[in-house]
Amino acid sequence: LSIRTLHWAMSSGDGVKEYGSPMFPHIEFVGWQDEASIQSFIDRIKDQLPDDESKQMIDTLIPPEAVSMLHKRLTGRFRPAVTAIEGIISTNDPNKWESIIDNTEAMLTSWKDKERRGNIIGEFMRVQTKMTKHPEQFTSCSSIEETLGLFLYRWYLLGETKFILEDEALLVEAALGRIKILSGDARVVIDEPIVLKSVQNYFKQKDPLFVAAAERAMLTSNNASVHGNMWETM
Repeated sequence: LSIRTLHWAMSSGDGVKEYGSPMFPHIEFVGWQDEASIQSFIDRIKDQLPDDESKQMIDTLIPPEAVSMLHKRLTGRFRPAVTAIEGIISTNDPNKWESIIDNTEAMLTSWKDKERRGNIIGEFMRVQTKMTKHPEQFTSCSSIEETLGLFLYRWYLLGETKFILEDEALLVEAALGRIKILSGDARVVIDEPIVLKSVQNYFKQKDPLFVAAAERAMLTSNNASVHGNMWETM
């Protein structure tokens, strides 16, 4: 990928290259589609264990309620849910799954952990700094902060948890969006709970008046789905 477009940079790199029909420009992890997809991953872990007692222990450590919470809060990209599952298993304590999920989410989304590697707020601020230092390289790019503000406001007012953009590759670099193939075209999609949480936490620190106004608007909305999203997420 080039730095500012989703189109495959065929000419990048040195040397003569040949491109045949089997080559695909985008490799897509479709995400954890539902709770069953997470349970299937856990079942594959169980298949590697030597005896029934060990397999039953996995079921005790990661009960159905844990699978449901993993899907609700860490669905989307591959690694967050896997990290939480590994953390739960390593505790060997059936009472720890909720705190492990909380900690995994916080490491990825909280303001206080923004210096931690992999924290989404930190990645966002890194890309912002690059854009500020080299504005001449990003003249065709819209403000990431404005885009995220619109995403958050759409969620507050309309209950919309998915935001599809035509060509905002910087959101992918900042770990905020994912490339998805929609109707044969590559699009940037913001649709992950951890991204929504990160955006909320970012604006609560950087622009609390914006968040307060959006929350007031949410409270007065007559859209039932908005209120459902509010109580599930906040």
